[in-house]
Amino acid sequence: MPSPAQHPRAPLLWILLPMMAGLVAAQLWPLPAVGPWLIGTLAIVGILAAGAAACLSRAWCWQLSIVFGVAAFGFLFLHLRYPYLQEASRLPPREVTLELKVTQVFPSAPSSRNLSGLGIITDATADERLHG
Repeated sequence: MPSPAQHPRAPLLWILLPMMAGLVAAQLWPLPAVGPWLIGTLAIVGILAAGAAACLSRAWCWQLSIVFGVAAFGFLFLHLRYPYLQEASRLPPREVTLELKVTQVFPSAPSSRNLSGLGIITDATADERLHG
């Protein structure tokens, strides 16, 4: 009877955790200048090496190769799915919380639910370029 210590535990985590690590890495770093082919080749080689190492029953080799292969696949997947991910993060925010100093309030109609006036931005939480 084979020892239970030799069987991998939590087999889904061997795929899920490296995939999440690859997705996080894709959010932090842009795709290399050589393009997606290098990362795709690394992912395929890692998965094939994991299959070969599992057939040869070398535990550390298949574990290491499947972690690197799936992480490379996660990195490549996010970059191919959302190609403008890194460029969008450099844009200014769409929503900010402002603190205004009101200098003048204009009269409004009695049934109106809003006010109009002039003010100066004194504090902006998301983007410091908005002051003034």
